[in-house]
Amino acid sequence: MLLLILGAVPYMASAAEVKNLKVSQIGDNAVATYDLVGGAGEQDAEVTVVITIGNERRTSDKLSLTGDFGKGVKVGTGKKIVWNVMKDIPANFDFENGELSWDVKATVPAVPLAWGSRFTLRDGVIDDSELGLQWAPANGQVMNHYQAEEYARNLSLGGGGWRLPTRAELKSLYEESAPGHVYPVFNVTDMWVWTSDVDAANSSLAWDFYFRSGDEGRGDRDVSGSRRDRVLAVRSQR
Repeated sequence: MLLLILGAVPYMASAAEVKNLKVSQIGDNAVATYDLVGGAGEQDAEVTVVITIGNERRTSDKLSLTGDFGKGVKVGTGKKIVWNVMKDIPANFDFENGELSWDVKATVPAVPLAWGSRFTLRDGVIDDSELGLQWAPANGQVMNHYQAEEYARNLSLGGGGWRLPTRAELKSLYEESAPGHVYPVFNVTDMWVWTSDVDAANSSLAWDFYFRSGDEGRGDRDVSGSRRDRVLAVRSQR
């Protein structure tokens, strides 16, 4: 029997990472081996498996799998997943030409941030339980307002769908007790940050917020202006 194994593709998350994924055939079983690499302080992750059989994608709960997958897989090398292929393959499957492909992903559980229950962090995205939003931390760059709008629209983190925050949304992050008056994970400590709000009296100006003092301001939106702010992107929770 020729067992065709194609598309064994590792998935890289923002922290936990599946590396060196290899799939081989041992008798009637397919065996996937991989290394699970975690970020600083991460000791385990959730590993999910999806196998495509022809045109059908099956998740691990619909497959005869054993080994290192599911929740709580420890970080380390030499991880192994064994699939009893003949138990799941349709009787009429074409082993010569049919596709069998593996998709192995690693994610870390949502981590409550140290400043209370409002924010949790998962795969680089900050969940905001108070506003029902998700935040993308600033990338460290400064830009004018038009560039900021374009940056948010084109941000692909977590599947996209980002925008600039309103004044009210941005001001809600201001926290007197936090260093620089905003939690460090947002990466805007003591910085001016753009909002989506354009000045009602002058459309060439947009509102921004200064986390050092808690003040609001207005700055020129285009490249001719001197204002260059950091950018936080936001979207509805998913």
